[in-house]
Amino acid sequence: MKIAFVLSHVPNPRMYKRINALKELGDITVICVRRLNQDVYSLINIENVEFRIKELIVPPFSKTMRRMWVNRRIASFITKSLNEIRPDIIYTAGLDNLQIVYTYTKKHQAKVAYEVADLRESFINNVPKSFCRRVMDSCICTLERRYFSCIDTLVVTSREFYNVHYTKFVVKEKLFELPNVPDLSAFKGFERKTTGEFTIGFIGAIRYLSQMRLLIDASEKAGVKVFFAGGGSVEEEEWLLRSTQGKPWIEILGKYNYTRDIKTLYSKADAIYSVYDADNPNVRIALPNKLYESVYCGLPIIVAKNTYLERLVESWGVGVCTSHTSVNDLAACLERLRDDMSLRNRISDNCFKRKNEMDMSLYSDKLKNRIQELFGTNCF
Repeated sequence: MKIAFVLSHVPNPRMYKRINALKELGDITVICVRRLNQDVYSLINIENVEFRIKELIVPPFSKTMRRMWVNRRIASFITKSLNEIRPDIIYTAGLDNLQIVYTYTKKHQAKVAYEVADLRESFINNVPKSFCRRVMDSCICTLERRYFSCIDTLVVTSREFYNVHYTKFVVKEKLFELPNVPDLSAFKGFERKTTGEFTIGFIGAIRYLSQMRLLIDASEKAGVKVFFAGGGSVEEEEWLLRSTQGKPWIEILGKYNYTRDIKTLYSKADAIYSVYDADNPNVRIALPNKLYESVYCGLPIIVAKNTYLERLVESWGVGVCTSHTSVNDLAACLERLRDDMSLRNRISDNCFKRKNEMDMSLYSDKLKNRIQELFGTNCF
């Protein structure tokens, strides 16, 4: 079986888990773009996996003509690679990539798995829209329906993505839920932090800068240490360095290699920060990998109120919830976690009860079975 991953960036930790899960099924090729101006994720070479990488500076959406020209180069690169590989299965994400895959499948036989990590805000935001915006959204929905006709499996990390939008044009039989649980091989030998000053860890891509600022200010008010681990765009990384300059209680660790570094990063933290902009509709329904990683490690997770993530965290009893805009509210949460050992022990106990569920291997087998089923329905 030949499987091609078609990605708009160097694989993130979530996609590396998909690649590792499926490499046992046959020959894997990863076709991706390294965005030189937003090189967030480290490239991890995997034995017997071929990487075809196009290095480009990708302009922002505001630079329409330059963006269109770059997108044409990307489409040409992906199409050429697919024509050479002739995969049996294509695993992709993002509407731009799906358009390319849709065109390819019109001429060549392949089964398509499409993964959703977030939704267009306009599809899940109920605020009034201008006439032009409504027309644009309608056009995008029409294109989406067309491109989704080539999909054989829709992979979602949060069931809410399907409930909110994709029920309109993807039958439930094609739905495959795949929580972003950790690959435990990366956590082998993990040891929880037991000494030193109380420390909050932010581990992940640097984005939603208002919530990064919130943690910086609240940590100063509460008197707790913080570290940031992860990359972002050049502008975002420069902003973080400027914003933390002269603040000795904050450590900036930069980009990391997930397989090599993740257990060390979690062993530096007493609690994990996962507060994003809850005014953003995607944030309100997404379930980040930090939820599952923090539960496995037995660490409290701090999340934003009025989100699907908050509902799960409170239901499981594995963390605390805060306003995504109030420094005082977050500072109070940090102080409570630092000072209330009984709370932390209770959270740790609740994490332990769910620890066995936080294993990617449980879901990897299900993903492999689904892909094998797709392969079995092909006629060659």
